[in-house]
Amino acid sequence: MTVSLKVFSMGRLPDIPSTFLGNGLEIDPETGDYNFVAQFLLGEKRIPSFHFSFAKYRRSEENLKRFFVDFCGFKVVPADPDMSMDEFARQIGVDDATLLSADLHPRTKLWSDVAYMDDEIRIQLGQLGGHYVMVRTDRPMYSIEYWKDKSIAPPTAVFART
Repeated sequence: MTVSLKVFSMGRLPDIPSTFLGNGLEIDPETGDYNFVAQFLLGEKRIPSFHFSFAKYRRSEENLKRFFVDFCGFKVVPADPDMSMDEFARQIGVDDATLLSADLHPRTKLWSDVAYMDDEIRIQLGQLGGHYVMVRTDRPMYSIEYWKDKSIAPPTAVFART
């Protein structure tokens, strides 16, 4: 199924045809990072890409099953670490590579309730009606490291099991 990249970025990134392949949620409890990294095929040429949704989370002391997620921004990068951002932009049909990232000011603030959680699985019910089932993996937290150092090249095997 192909939809617009704009849909996956709360309207902040360009209107580019996007085929969603898979995603992961990466959480760092020490920093509160709560980032999504997704794999897409972008543009008419279907260029392999990574889409980051950067966020922070915080708990509610009044309701320990609820937590809040503050979305900070979005960025799309090529899955090919050797492709420059300018070439990537051209390949997906964008004139200006700076349009492939956006900071959110003010941050978009949403919440989720944890319906079930054990050591391997968590089921969340989102404020806007989404249901999320997450399974713990041993994959590296690429978006967490990218947030700290934006020069880190995307790994090519992050979504080998999509």
